[in-house]
Formats: sequence, structure tokens, C-alpha cells
Amino acid sequence: MKKEHEYICIHDYDSIEQMANEYDPDASPEDKLLTDKLKAITPVKLLHYFMEVKVEDKLDTLFSFIKSHPKSKCLVFFSARKQVRFAYQAFKSLKIGQNLFELHGKQE
Repeated sequence: MKKEHEYICIHDYDSIEQMANEYDPDASPEDKLLTDKLKAITPVKLLHYFMEVKVEDKLDTLFSFIKSHPKSKCLVFFSARKQVRFAYQAFKSLKIGQNLFELHGKQE
């Protein structure tokens, strides 16, 4: 990783809510600001799911998922830019009926 990488972590909302509510009511303004930041780390309505599938079934499973969730917004991670490009081109040529975007480095 690059030295200037950024660590991103998804937090359990209930545990953050509990931590945020445990502060002293007479706390300093800085502590109250920290409490508000803790509550805003992960949106409450943001749901995270994952599936483990065999490599050979990956694109078929992804295609089925996208087709069966036409109104959902989905962010899919691949390990390489070439994989992003390949999946985007493949699904674009299949005309699945949803807006697809590819997001990776080296874009203009």
C-alpha cells in the first residue's frame, strides 16, 4: 500500500450509539463534538452484504444479483482495474437495463 493510504472501516451502529450515549453530560464541547461524529460514522440505513462464491461463478452470480435488484444501488469491488473493465464491458454488451458505471484509477 501507499504510505498515504486511507483506512476505511464500517462500524456497528448499535455499538457506536452506545459509546456515544455513554459520555458525561457535563463533558467539554470537544467531547460532545466527538460524540456527534461517532453517531455519523455509518449511516443507519446503509446495509452491507457479501457473498463468497467460486471464482468461476463470480460473474454469473453478480449478473443474477444485478438483474434481480433493478432498483438497488450496488457497489462492486474487484481486485484489479482490468477486472472492472472486463465486467463493465461484458454487462454493458448484455444490455441488462440498468445504469452501469465503471470506477477505477487511470480514468479521465
